[in-house]
Amino acid sequence: SSPLTRQEETDESQEEEAQEETREVSRVPTATPARTGPPAKTTVTVTADPDSLSDEDTDASSVSNVSTVQEVKKRRRHKAAHKFSWEEEEELVEWYQSHPELYDKNHQHFRNKDRKSSLLNTKAKEFPDCTYDRLNLFFKSQRTRYSHLTQSPNKSGSGAKYLTHREQWIVDKWSFIKSHIVRVESRQN
Repeated sequence: SSPLTRQEETDESQEEEAQEETREVSRVPTATPARTGPPAKTTVTVTADPDSLSDEDTDASSVSNVSTVQEVKKRRRHKAAHKFSWEEEEELVEWYQSHPELYDKNHQHFRNKDRKSSLLNTKAKEFPDCTYDRLNLFFKSQRTRYSHLTQSPNKSGSGAKYLTHREQWIVDKWSFIKSHIVRVESRQN
């Protein structure tokens, strides 16, 4: 076959490829369905076959061959632990220590979720504006903070870490939980 024929074949295949491709017609911002909290950003991408559109026909409502894709960005909501006074925190630590089923994996009632949630619900009702979730978050935060404060530094030559009054209080009060913390070594390259 001659070079001219090959050029014609190339032109025809390029035209066919261009016809098969779809192009983006418009980006239409839409509101999300009713829900609590601030609305998330939503973008609807409308695509259509280029042959089915004229130059004036770029309105998304008049497109017959339409496929839509929605991208929803969700915002993460941070829950806040309940603000307790120093006396209330001391009382809570003592109460928590007196209920080992909340932190001791070897306790016979550790896996009894109903019992644990009942205990926490009852305790949360003793404080105004405190809920089960906020009290549970307080205990989880304190355990995590204790774990981080008592973790030995990894780097050689790192000096002694000085603790604030609050950090020292956490280390002293939560020391009963030390034997129940399982540390996992991080993998290093």
